[in-house]
Amino acid sequence: MGAPADLDESAGDPPHHPAQEPVALDHDVEPAPAAAHPGPGHGADGAAAPVSGVAGQRERGEVMLADNARRGGGHRRRIEGELHGEAALRFPRRQRPHPRQPVAVALARGTGARVERRRDGPRPQDPYLRREHSVERPDDAGTGDRERRLEVRDLGGGVDAGVGAPGADGAHRAPVEVLKRPLQLPLHGARVGLALPPGEGAAQVGKLEGDPGRPVHARIMAGPGEIRAPGEAYNRNKHLLRERPMETLRDLFEYVVAAYPARKELLRIRAGKSWRAYTVKEFERATRETAARLAGAGIGPGDKVALFVENRPEWHILDFACHLLGAVSVPLYATLPAHQVSYIVADSHAKLLVVSGKERARTALEAASGLPGVRLLGVDRGLADGLESVGELALPPHRHRPEPPALSGSDLASLIYTSGTTGEPKGVMLSHRNFISQVETVRELYPITERDVCMSFLPLSHVFERTVDYVFFDRGAQINYVESIERVAAQLTEIRPTIMVSVPRLYERSYIKIISKVQQEGGAKRRLFEWAVRVGREVRGAAWRGERASAFARGQFAVARSRVFSKVLDRLGGRLRFSISGGAPLAREVAEFFDIVGLPILQGYGLTETSPVIAANRLDANRLGSVGQVFPGVEVRIATDGEILARGPNIMLGYWGHPEATAETIDGDGWLHTGDVGYLDGDGYLFITDRKKDIIVTSGGKNVAPQPIEGRLGATPYITQAVLIGDKFPYLTALVVPNFENLQAHFASKGVTGLAQDEMARHDETQALVAAAVKQVNGDLATHERIRRFTILDRELSLEEGELTPTQKVRRRVVAERYGALIERMYLKTQRAGEYDLTE
Repeated sequence: MGAPADLDESAGDPPHHPAQEPVALDHDVEPAPAAAHPGPGHGADGAAAPVSGVAGQRERGEVMLADNARRGGGHRRRIEGELHGEAALRFPRRQRPHPRQPVAVALARGTGARVERRRDGPRPQDPYLRREHSVERPDDAGTGDRERRLEVRDLGGGVDAGVGAPGADGAHRAPVEVLKRPLQLPLHGARVGLALPPGEGAAQVGKLEGDPGRPVHARIMAGPGEIRAPGEAYNRNKHLLRERPMETLRDLFEYVVAAYPARKELLRIRAGKSWRAYTVKEFERATRETAARLAGAGIGPGDKVALFVENRPEWHILDFACHLLGAVSVPLYATLPAHQVSYIVADSHAKLLVVSGKERARTALEAASGLPGVRLLGVDRGLADGLESVGELALPPHRHRPEPPALSGSDLASLIYTSGTTGEPKGVMLSHRNFISQVETVRELYPITERDVCMSFLPLSHVFERTVDYVFFDRGAQINYVESIERVAAQLTEIRPTIMVSVPRLYERSYIKIISKVQQEGGAKRRLFEWAVRVGREVRGAAWRGERASAFARGQFAVARSRVFSKVLDRLGGRLRFSISGGAPLAREVAEFFDIVGLPILQGYGLTETSPVIAANRLDANRLGSVGQVFPGVEVRIATDGEILARGPNIMLGYWGHPEATAETIDGDGWLHTGDVGYLDGDGYLFITDRKKDIIVTSGGKNVAPQPIEGRLGATPYITQAVLIGDKFPYLTALVVPNFENLQAHFASKGVTGLAQDEMARHDETQALVAAAVKQVNGDLATHERIRRFTILDRELSLEEGELTPTQKVRRRVVAERYGALIERMYLKTQRAGEYDLTE
C-alpha cells in the first residue's frame, strides 16, 4: 500500500468521544450489551472499562511483528509509544519496525493506530496490515460461527475486532487480528466490538446492520469505534455513521474518493516525454463535473452513452459519470470501422456518442451521419470542425445540479457488445450487482493493495480489463495507461508494474523471445540457462505434484533464481508479484516456465455474460493447466454433454433486444450455458477442453479440441498462430503463420538478409523449422489429434481483416471462408508450393 490518508481530511480532526458514551451505527443511541462471559478488556462482570486518549500522552502499545504474514507466524514485543491525535502511535526511532515489516497494533486506550514509517522512501507513512484467514470459534452454545476480519483502509496497524451474533444474553465477542479483508456478517444484525489488549478495556460499537453474507466496507476513524461509510460525509456531531453494503458502481466511486483522499497518483498516462498523473481529488472533481455537464445535456437515468474512446483516464471518468447519473455506458472497441459503430449505436438506442482522437472522430462522424437524434461529442477539443467537446458543455452551478437518482444493484449498468466469432454482435446487459460481485470476490481472494502498480492496455471496451480496473480502483492501486499491447514491452521497465493482467498472447510472445535469445547466444550462457530451467523444473515440478524437492535441488534452484532468472524478471520491470491471464487458453509450457522463473501466471476463465470471471487460480491455490477454482458465490455444474453451466450473482441480465437468445443461453433454473466444454477435478479445479462449437469431429467420428493444440503450436519459436482444420474431414490439417521476427533473425544468422515475408513463408528453411515444431507437438498427441498436413501463410491473421476478435480469438468461419481453396487442396492428393505433408 501507499501512504495512508489522514484519518479524515474533509472534516479535520474528529472530536474525542469517551467510551462511557455508548454509540450505535444508526442515529438512535443503542449500546451494545455486554458479553455473557468476560472477554478481553472486560472486568469480572463483563462491563467495558473506560476508553480515552489524550494527545501527547505516552501509552503502551502491543505490536505483533508478523515475520510470515501468510502463515500467521511472528513474535510479539511491547513498545512504549506516544499517543498523537487520539489514535496514532508514534514509535521512538530506535524501536520502530522495519520499513517493510507488516505489523498489527493494538493500543492500550485508543481504538486505531497509524504506524509512521521511517523516512527512507518517497512516501514516509505507510499502513501495515496483517493477513489472516477466517477462524472457527465456537460460541457459548457450542455452535460454529465463522468470523471475518474487519477491513481497515488508509490506516496502518489497527485494532483487534470481535464479531458475534446477537443473543438473548448479549453479543459474543471473539478478538481477531485486523487484516485486509472486509467484515463478513455471519448473521443479520451481527454485533461488532473493537477489543483492546486484555485488561485494558474495550470500545463497544453497537450493532452493524447488513445482509448476511455480504461484505461491509468499513474505515476506522480516529475516535473510539468510529466507522466511516462509503460515500457519506463525516459528521462531527455523530460518533458513528450508518454503514451500508456496496451495491452499485456509484457506490464504488464514492468509496474510492472517501477511502483514498490523499492518493497522489491514482491514474497515470504518458503525455509526450513525461507522465500526467491524476490524484484522487482530481479524478473526483473531473468525474462529478463531467456528470453535471452530461446531465445539463439531457442525459439521465437509463439513457445510453456510447464511449468510442481508447484506454485513458477520460474513459473511466466518463464511465463513472454515467453511473452517477444512473445512465448506461455502452463501450465500443477503439478500432471498430464506421459500419460497426453505426450498428451498435443504433441497436443500443444511444443518445450520445463520445469519441477521442481525430481518426476515431472521422469514423464517428461517418457512423453518425445516418443516425438522427444521436449527439456526437469529443473528449478533446478540436477533433473535427463543428465537433463540440464534453468540456465545452455548460457546467451548471452546484445549487442547480440534480440530486443523484435512486440506483440499485439490479439496475442496468452497461451494455457490452460481444465481439463474437460468428454473426452480428449482441449487447450483453450487465447490472451493477454483476460488476460489484466480482469486485468483492477479488478483494477477498487476491492480495492487491495501494502499493500495487498496474498497467491498463487491454481494451476497456472488453469486460475483462474493465472489471480488473474496477478492482484496482477498489484497492487504491495505481493504474498506468498504455497505448496498446504492442507498447507493453517497451514500457515495462519504465512503469515497473507489480501486477500484470493480459491475454495469453503477451506471455507467449515474451516466452518465445526469451527462449529465442538464449538459443541465439549459445555457449556458456545457453548451458547456464538450460541448467537453471532443468533445476527449476525439478523443484517446481515437485511442488506441482504436491511434493518437496531435495534440499540440494532447492539450494541449486536458489542459485538459479539469483543468477539467471532475476535477469528475466528485470526485463519485465523487476517488481512483478504475479500475473493474471484470461480471454483464451494459456499454453501449459508457458505457465510452467514463468512459474519456474518466479512469476506465477494465474489463469482464469469467464465470459462477457458472466461479468466475466467464473473461476480463477489464486496465489495460494494455483493448479497449472486449470483455470482455477470456482469463485465463491458462483455455482458450476457440468452437463451430460460436458458443457459448463454457471449460476450466480455475476450472470448477465440477458441480451439486449434478443429475448429468444437470452432464453437459449439461460435456462429456467437460472443456469447459463457457456458453450464451453470442460470438467471439475476432485479438488474443485475447473479445466476447459474447448469451445463446444469449435470441437472438431472428423469423418471417422473422432472428437478433437483444437485450442490446446493451437496454443502449443503458438508457443514454439517459429510459429505465432495456427488454426486447426478437420471437421468432417478424415484427418487434421493446419493453417500456420510463422514467427517472422524470429525467422528474420534465423536467416540473418546464416547470412541471408532482405527477404520479404512472402519469401520467408515459401523458403525451404521455414518449411523445415515449422515442420520440426509440428512434429514436436504431434509427438505428445493421440493419433487422431495429429496434424498430417499444414500450409504456411505469408501474413498474420488480423483484427483489421476480420479474422480475429478484439480479444485475439480466431473467427474460424471467416478464416475457413477466406482460405477455403488452400484448405481444400490440403485434402487432395496433389501438393503445391507452401503445402507440406508430414506423412511423407
